[in-house]
Parts: sequence; C-alpha cells; structure tokens
Amino acid sequence: MVRVIAGAYGGASGAAGTFSPINLWDLRVKAGRPVSLDVPDGHTAALFVLKGSIRIGAQTVGTAELAVMERDGTVLALETLADSVVLLLGGEPLHEPIVAHGPS
Repeated sequence: MVRVIAGAYGGASGAAGTFSPINLWDLRVKAGRPVSLDVPDGHTAALFVLKGSIRIGAQTVGTAELAVMERDGTVLALETLADSVVLLLGGEPLHEPIVAHGPS
C-alpha cells in the first residue's frame, strides 16, 4: 500500500537522500478503501493523484489534481473512489524567503 521513496513511514525508510526532513510516499489503493496516514504535526503535506480518484472530507480529487493539506494534526484520512495511485509529498517548512529567478 505505501512505498517509501524518501523519508520514513511505518518503520520503512526511503532510499532517496534529502537535505531537510521530507516524505515522499507512493500510495496504491483499491477503490472503496479508507486510508489513514500518520504525518508529522506542523509539516507541509500535499497529495497528487496520478491515477484514480480520492475523497478528503467533502472534497474529491481526481487524476492529475493536487490537494494541499493544512499543517495542523497528525492523521491524514482519505477514501479512494476508484483504484488509485497517489503521491504524498510532505516536509518540514523551511521558513526561508522564496526568490524567483528566470530569463532576463
């Protein structure tokens, strides 16, 4: 169900090295299954649906859509509406200024 790419979950650690605490989890869930994930309190978290459809509370998120979560709490609950592949991307906020740079 959860393949850890970076970070850690349920005793498993991802192979990818990072410079700040992040999690990147690959979730593959059959339709109609409730999912409850433990996430660190205060971390930024987002779910990207690669395939399928999920419901978080009253909100439905479909293929190629991103859901950005609140930073409060430690449990992320969702339900799959179809067989789904979802990436959880999360990490500790860096609290650093963001600077855009592009072509001149």
